Amino acid sequence: MKKLLVVLLFTSFALKATQPEIFNYTTDDYVGHSINYSVTEDSTGIMYIANAYSVLEFDGINWRRIPVSNGQSPSCFAKNKEGKIFLGSFGDIGYLEKDALGVTKFISLKSKITESNKKIGVVYQVAFY
Repeated sequence: MKKLLVVLLFTSFALKATQPEIFNYTTDDYVGHSINYSVTEDSTGIMYIANAYSVLEFDGINWRRIPVSNGQSPSCFAKNKEGKIFLGSFGDIGYLEKDALGVTKFISLKSKITESNKKIGVVYQVAFY
């Protein structure tokens, strides 16, 4: 009986240790809109959320907002083989890049599009060809 109790105790601790902690964040926590369209993670574990009107960057402790062109909403992400994160938004397409101080910025690629195709609607998906 004592052996069974010891085995059950250790099994209980082992099972509890394998369950991940789950955190729920509210709009008050990340100071953003309640609508989130997409999420991705970079190679260092930083999370990026396509939130209405900005990209949210979360390092596990701090939230930061990354504005997109003209305050538009980002809608989707795609990561290339090198780990560069591209995003589509309402009226623009571009990528995220860290500046010299390590602050993430949105870099628009809209200026690279020919004049006849410059009007962009909502970008729902980014794909590589």
